[in-house]
Amino acid sequence: KLFFGSSSDPEHLKSKTATDALYQTLAAKKLSRFNEYAALYPEAAYVYVGDNGQGDVLCAEALANDMVSNPRIIASFIHKVAPTMSTLSMFRKEENRPEDIVRSWKMRGIHLHQTHLGMAKAALDLDLISIDDVRKIGMSAVCEFERISSRYSGRHAGRHLPKAAKDLNSDIDSINSSLAEADRIPYVKTTSAEEAQTFPGDMISKQSSMEHDVILE
Repeated sequence: KLFFGSSSDPEHLKSKTATDALYQTLAAKKLSRFNEYAALYPEAAYVYVGDNGQGDVLCAEALANDMVSNPRIIASFIHKVAPTMSTLSMFRKEENRPEDIVRSWKMRGIHLHQTHLGMAKAALDLDLISIDDVRKIGMSAVCEFERISSRYSGRHAGRHLPKAAKDLNSDIDSINSSLAEADRIPYVKTTSAEEAQTFPGDMISKQSSMEHDVILE
């Protein structure tokens, strides 16, 4: 059975809530299914992709414990969809700060990022994908953001779009520093004047949008 918290403190081995207990069960099932799948393809190497909303991180931590004895598990990439301290984790203890937990994850090959593009950048840094792969992911992310923004901007359902735009633009900025000017990913449109000053290229033209559609097709 998978637990979270300090193994030296029995109280930390108990599920604090019914939700934690459910997520522990989900993590154990995901780990079991991963091991079953990996057993079918013993010649393959794997990366694990998930988010920090349920039991994915706990499963990634269990996989990380096997990375030394099982080098087929290369890394885990986690999309941050919830606060770090609400993540079900072996390292979630009252005395730990969020940055301590993130540091513990990274030391074990678990990479937490705000966007999928950030996850792709981490994979690039590990030489798992190419810069061209990252650019394609970035262009796809821009198209998807524009689609969502056009539907939900100005509505209650789109209240988090400005922050999402800021997070995505930050990762785009990081990627663009490695790309030739002609290949750079356009910034997504934001609604804040302050963000527009931070990312002066964030206005995407119709021509750029058409280019994205052609690339994705």
